[in-house]
Amino acid sequence: MHKKISVIGAGGWGTALALLLAENRAQVRLWAHNPSIAEELVSRRTNETYLPGVRLPPNVYATGNLADAYWMPNWPSLSRPRKRSETWQPSLPH
Repeated sequence: MHKKISVIGAGGWGTALALLLAENRAQVRLWAHNPSIAEELVSRRTNETYLPGVRLPPNVYATGNLADAYWMPNWPSLSRPRKRSETWQPSLPH
């Protein structure tokens, strides 16, 4: 069985983590807070701002919708910039 993993945060670290998990045959949902990054991840399957030259594999599903990213994963993961750690708290579905 393939693991379902959500990566919340599509900066350099979050995108790299999603790629690593996908290489290990996990089904990954990658959420981007920034709408332009989310659009690029969905339409071009790239994140040139934070991880240039790398394409997302088919088992990484990118989204800008937080509720869509949190899909009852086996392991949720949170990847966010430290400077936002104290102020940013997503509202995850119950």
